[in-house]
Amino acid sequence: MHVPPVLLPRSVNCVDTTVRRGDIYYADLSPVVGSEQGGVRPVLIVQNDTGNRH
Repeated sequence: MHVPPVLLPRSVNCVDTTVRRGDIYYADLSPVVGSEQGGVRPVLIVQNDTGNRH
C-alpha cells in the first residue's frame, strides 16, 4: 500500500497528484452538517485506478 504524506491546505489544487486505490490522504472535510466529524481527517481511496484517472 502506498501512503503519501500529503496535507494540503484548501487553496492547493491536486491536479498534479496521482491518486491510486489504497492511498491515504488528509482532507479538510468542512463544512459539516449535524453531528458529522469535520476538520482535517484521513481519507482512504477505494475507487479503482481506472476511475481515478478521470
